[in-house]
Amino acid sequence: MTRVLRLAAALTMALAAPALAPPAHAAGGLASVAPAPDRPGPYSVGRVSFPLTDAARGRTLQVDVWYPVDSVHEGGPKSRYEIPIFGSAEAPRALDGPPISKRERFPLVIFSHGNGGIRFQSFFLTEVLASHGFVVVAPDHTGNTLIDLLVGPSPIPLFDMAVLRIEDVKFLITTMLARNVSAGDAFAGTIDPTRVGVTGHSFGGFTSLGVKTGFLGRVTPDPRVRAIAPLAPASFVFDDAALASITVPTLVVGGTLDETTEIVPEATRPFELVGSRSAYRAWIQDAGHFSFSNICDLAQLVASLGLPPETAPGYDEACTPEFIPVAEAHRLIELYVVSFFRVALRHDLRYLGYLGAPYASRYEPEVDFAARPGSVGVR
Repeated sequence: MTRVLRLAAALTMALAAPALAPPAHAAGGLASVAPAPDRPGPYSVGRVSFPLTDAARGRTLQVDVWYPVDSVHEGGPKSRYEIPIFGSAEAPRALDGPPISKRERFPLVIFSHGNGGIRFQSFFLTEVLASHGFVVVAPDHTGNTLIDLLVGPSPIPLFDMAVLRIEDVKFLITTMLARNVSAGDAFAGTIDPTRVGVTGHSFGGFTSLGVKTGFLGRVTPDPRVRAIAPLAPASFVFDDAALASITVPTLVVGGTLDETTEIVPEATRPFELVGSRSAYRAWIQDAGHFSFSNICDLAQLVASLGLPPETAPGYDEACTPEFIPVAEAHRLIELYVVSFFRVALRHDLRYLGYLGAPYASRYEPEVDFAARPGSVGVR
């Protein structure tokens, strides 16, 4: 779909419901009303990586943070994504460690990777979120990463790892909010503690849900989290009552060709059962389980080593011809996740028009979208 068609869609909706219309994209020399959610936002992007130790649990996490940067720093050295064994790749947008913008206090979003994933497995999304004015923090969930997977089966039982993951997210929220009020810290005064969200893929989708349900009575829900966006989530371990206990705005995104966490029931149950007044879901046609990651970029690194690209874990669930082209899958994921968090955490109602079935049915034929009646998303 061309930008001109998108502009026409926005103008049509604006006539019908101006307060809820999607932003008009820049097209034909016209100024944009709001930054398009499926393209980089108004900020440049920085990235830093460091270890954090939770002394109470004796657990160390390697962490990445993507954050908004003023454009004066654009043109500086790019960050690189280093993957042991496979090599490294230059970040498409993220700069290497420039100072965070001080223009406003930004919402905080935690990203949780999938089972056997890595903290930057979905950098297409974390970078774009940062460009739209979010501080995005992603850990390696120690014991459940790509490197752990290559070494061998994890010695940590699955349910124990599930608890650890939720605790990891809570620890990162606590740590970043403490840094926000620590004079002289690089992130001091840059985060709004009242606007915290969580997103994640697969096992990370479980983690997104679990941070609001708690799990097994061993970890409690986190009241600081105000919105969640599970992507291709694993939800089978939650009973109906647990899902109904979620009352914050929720977006569930799934892929119709996902054979690892199939839409029915892994994504449909959270959408149907969450207790929130604002619930949205977007099913991306022909997306596979790893269409939500940068696995196809990893496959290119594998090929550069002289190995068949299909040896990259997850290649056959995203990168082969039967799946939606991965760039288009990423664009659609960006569109819905950015729009959702801009509404739910930045309280920017200009993006609410994207979170409606009319927009998807007319202009995004590859998305089956639905919203709970009366959904708005701001709490």
